[in-house]
Amino acid sequence: VLFNPVRGELLHVKALFSTDVNYIVSLIPNNTLMHLFTTKNFFVIKKVQEKFAKFVKKYNDFMQHSPIAIENFDKVIENEEIVKINIYAFDSKEKNQVTKAISKSMNGIVCKWATNPHLAPVEIMVITANGVSKRSGVETLTQNYLKVSLDEVLGVGDMLQDWDFLEVCGYKATLANGSKELKSKLDFKNKKQFMGRHVDE
Repeated sequence: VLFNPVRGELLHVKALFSTDVNYIVSLIPNNTLMHLFTTKNFFVIKKVQEKFAKFVKKYNDFMQHSPIAIENFDKVIENEEIVKINIYAFDSKEKNQVTKAISKSMNGIVCKWATNPHLAPVEIMVITANGVSKRSGVETLTQNYLKVSLDEVLGVGDMLQDWDFLEVCGYKATLANGSKELKSKLDFKNKKQFMGRHVDE
């Protein structure tokens, strides 16, 4: 999803196919925490959210936004464009279960495990449509909308997986609370690479 916050304008959307979303949801155990994201909101199963209340509060504080709690995902999948699915693993056993389940899925999706310093040690399986990534997003934005060179773009990330898009940006930055793995990729002696303050400062 590419969005212009100044104009409140949605620039570009590449959603998952509803048939793919239905199939993925059917593969995941009912007691697994999962979010479905649209362009405006994200959704969670109410009874599962209650089970993981402590983590959910931490996640909502981090996002500064709360999901819409619903009884099941059926109507959301039927009526909304789903642009991303997050599935949360709280231990290695759950991670293996999710990985095994998703391996049965189809070829039209991209699945990646991600970590976030604010949410550790929980790991997140991020599922998007094929070709969707932060890197493809910044490339599409600069080439098709901003009409500027990537050499002029400042990319800011806090996780190792952010290197995928930071690598193509002329200017690169992370925050003091960014992961050690990402910091090791940056050369802070380079005048085009920076480290900012902690996100809470």
